[in-house]
Amino acid sequence: MRYTGKNNRLQINRNVARRPSVVKARLVQAVKGGAATLAVVLLLGGLACGGHYLLQRFVNQPDFVIRYVHVTNNRTITAAQVLKIAQIKPKMNIYATALEPIVRRLEDHPDIKKAELSKRHPDTLDIRITEREPVAIITVKDKTQPTIPVDADGVMLSQKKMDYAIDLPQICGLENVRYQPGAVVADERVPAAMKYIDGLKRAPQDRYLTVRRVRLDEPGEIILQTVTIEEIHLSVDYTYEQVLRLAAIVNDLHFRRQNARKIDLRFENAAVLAGKL
Repeated sequence: MRYTGKNNRLQINRNVARRPSVVKARLVQAVKGGAATLAVVLLLGGLACGGHYLLQRFVNQPDFVIRYVHVTNNRTITAAQVLKIAQIKPKMNIYATALEPIVRRLEDHPDIKKAELSKRHPDTLDIRITEREPVAIITVKDKTQPTIPVDADGVMLSQKKMDYAIDLPQICGLENVRYQPGAVVADERVPAAMKYIDGLKRAPQDRYLTVRRVRLDEPGEIILQTVTIEEIHLSVDYTYEQVLRLAAIVNDLHFRRQNARKIDLRFENAAVLAGKL
């Protein structure tokens, strides 16, 4: 004899599921579930459309449009040029305008070292520019190439900066330089020489050294020529300690009422060829 009780219970459940009242209840439940889902979808769609509408109203709100742009600390770059470089256009919403892309565009300009932006709500944008200033000019043997102004980092500047570079030291001895404003001169001696010149301006000196010429005659060597010293030989490996060392030697010579025709700081023991003042 076989036990069939389990199959009997399954058959009973199937019969119950086929009853009209049960089918109707399930149909009603399914309709309610579909209606609830549809309501949620419609609600989310309405919120999205409403949010988009409010965002557009906010972005185009005339009270939040950038009306004033204050440019400060600029010298050779005009305020109009700054606006053009920054790509600031009429009817830009101050809240919807991101400052980081504007900063990047400004600092991509060869004559701009740093740009600082801030918002003054509801309608003002402040831009503070730090320009790169030339500290020397490069003259190459190829006379068809322009004279190139460079800053303290060895960055090549635009030709507009030549108006402020007339009395600056000349860098001589380079055969050829690819003029690319905004780029650092490929020859490692140029950035190092600029750091020496900039360091001498900041170093304490009893007698200020005015550099007139930078000679790059030999690889791995920098020669500075001042008003009173014919040759100052320096290593390409710049350190501010070397600048202080040079200043101390010159101060000591000045104290003893002597001058130097030649100073060589490439080695641990400095070589000084002195002469009278």
